[in-house]
Amino acid sequence: MEDRPDLVKNSAEVCEKEIIPEDINISPVDQDACDTVVLTRNDADLIKDNDGNEVVPVDATMNAELSSNDDISENPEPVESSDENTEVAEDAQNEENYLNENNGESEKVETTAEQPCEIPSAAEESENSADTEEFVESEKNAEQNPEDSEESKTESVTEYTASLWKYTAVADDVPDPSPEYYTRSDIYDGGKVIGARVRGKKHKHEGTCCDDWFETASLGDITFIAVADGAGSKKLSRIGSQESCRAAVGFLKDHFEKNIVNDTKIMSGIALDMNSHDFMSACKILAEAVRGAVNEAYLAVRSAFYCRASNEKFIGYMGRSLDIRDFSATLLISVVIPLGNEKNEKLVVSCQIGDGMIALIDTSAEFSASVKRMGDSDSGEFSGETEFLTTEKMRAPESIALKTRISRGNSDILMMMTDGVSDDYFPVEIQMHRLYFDLAANGILPPRKVSNENSADEWQDKLPEPSVYPWVNDKSVMVAANYTNKICRETGLTFENIWNAPEILEAAAAKLGVFSEENAAERLKVWLDNYVERGSFDDRTLVIAII
Repeated sequence: MEDRPDLVKNSAEVCEKEIIPEDINISPVDQDACDTVVLTRNDADLIKDNDGNEVVPVDATMNAELSSNDDISENPEPVESSDENTEVAEDAQNEENYLNENNGESEKVETTAEQPCEIPSAAEESENSADTEEFVESEKNAEQNPEDSEESKTESVTEYTASLWKYTAVADDVPDPSPEYYTRSDIYDGGKVIGARVRGKKHKHEGTCCDDWFETASLGDITFIAVADGAGSKKLSRIGSQESCRAAVGFLKDHFEKNIVNDTKIMSGIALDMNSHDFMSACKILAEAVRGAVNEAYLAVRSAFYCRASNEKFIGYMGRSLDIRDFSATLLISVVIPLGNEKNEKLVVSCQIGDGMIALIDTSAEFSASVKRMGDSDSGEFSGETEFLTTEKMRAPESIALKTRISRGNSDILMMMTDGVSDDYFPVEIQMHRLYFDLAANGILPPRKVSNENSADEWQDKLPEPSVYPWVNDKSVMVAANYTNKICRETGLTFENIWNAPEILEAAAAKLGVFSEENAAERLKVWLDNYVERGSFDDRTLVIAII
C-alpha cells in the first residue's frame, strides 16, 4: 500500500470533558455532547456553548417545572463498559449455543414462494449434528495453532453460524402480525429521512413476529421520529411498539402545529444565545411537548390493550387473560428543528425510554468531536433487562425529564436505532463512526465531503473485497457487504484515517456498484437484513435523518 503521511495518525481520541460537576446528584451524561442540555430535576443543570468552551447554568425554574418531585432520588445507574462488553461476548456464545441446541426444532409452518422456509428432515438434523462436531473440532485445531489470528477465528465462527439460521414464516393464525419488512424514504423541507426495519434471525428461525417499529412525520422543515422495540418475551409487544410510535409522532405534529410553530417567542427563542432566559424558556416548552408525546404513546398502548382484552382470538393466542405488560416496548423520540441561521444550526430534542441509541454526527467536525449521544439505555431490575414505556416509573414526569436532552449545533446526521443495531456498535463514542462508515461503504449514505485532491480510484486495489454470506430467507442467494473492521484490519487504517479520507468509503461502495440516492432505503433494508456480526440475531431498526 502506498504511503500516505496525511493518514498516519494516532488512535482515535474521544472527547471526555466533564459537563456535570461531581457534586450534582444525577446520573452520568454524554461526555461528548458539548452543546447538549440534559433536563433534570436539580436546581442547576449545565450546558456547553457552541464552541464547547464555557459551562453556563440552565434556568433553575425550567428544571423545577419539568420535575415537580424534588424528593425523587431514584436515578438510572450508569452501565459500565466492562458489563456491556461481557454481554456482547455472552451474546456471541449464546448465538452458537442457541443454534447448536435448537437448529431445526422450530415448529413447521407453511410458507409461500416469496418467503422460503427450510424445515430439516431427520437426515438433515443428523447432518447438522455432524456439522456441530466438525465445528468443535475446528475450534480445537485453531487453539493449537497460535498463528491463526483471533479475527480469523471470529470470521470462521460467523460463517458457520450464518449457515445454520433457518427461515420460517409467521403462521397465518397469529393475530395482528407485523410485516416482514418496513421501509420509508421521505424528503422533507428539513432534510431527508430513510428508515428500515427487518425481522431478526432468531424470529425468522422460530417463525415469530418482528417486534420493532418506527414512524416519521414532518411539519414544514421540522422532523419528528419515533422508534420502538417490543419486549422479546412479550408476545404482543409488536402492537405496543407500533401504537406508541404512531401516537408519539401524531401527537407531536398536531401539538407543534397548534401550539408551537406559530409562537414567535418560542421559535425565535431557540435561536438566541444559550445563556438567555428566553432560550431556556423555549427549551422548557419543547421538552414539555416531548413529555406529552410519551404520555400519549402510553395511552395509545393502554387503549390497544383494552381493545383486545376481551377478544377471544387474543386470549386463545396467549392462553390466558391479557395484561398491559404483554404490550411492553421501548420508545425513542426525536424532534429536529432547523434554526435557519448563518451557522446552519439545528435544535434536536430527544427522549429515550429503554435501550437502543440516539446519536448525532457532525460530518464537518474533527473526528474526536463529531459524535454526540442523545440518550442513555435504561437498565431494568436485573442484568440484561431494560425499562419499557409500560413500566410505571418510566411515565413519571421526573423520569421523563431525566431522559430528555436538547442539543443545538451543526450536526447533519441523526441516527436512531433499536438495540438490534446499537449492541453491534458499542461503545457509542467510537463505534458510531464505524456504523456511519459501514453505511457509506455499502452505498447507503454518501461519504462526508472534505477538501482534498485524492481520488477514490487510487484505493480500488488497496481495499479488501466485500464479504459474502447467505441470505437467511433463501440460502441460494448470497449477499455481499463491506465491513469497516475488515477494511481497517487488512489495510492498517484507523477510524480516524477513514474519517479524514472519505474517498476510501467511496471506493469501497464502488466495489458493490450500488450507490444511488433514489433507493437508499431499500439498500438499508437489505444491509440490515444481511450484515453479519457475531452474537447478533435480534430485530434491527435504523432510522437516519440527513438534516
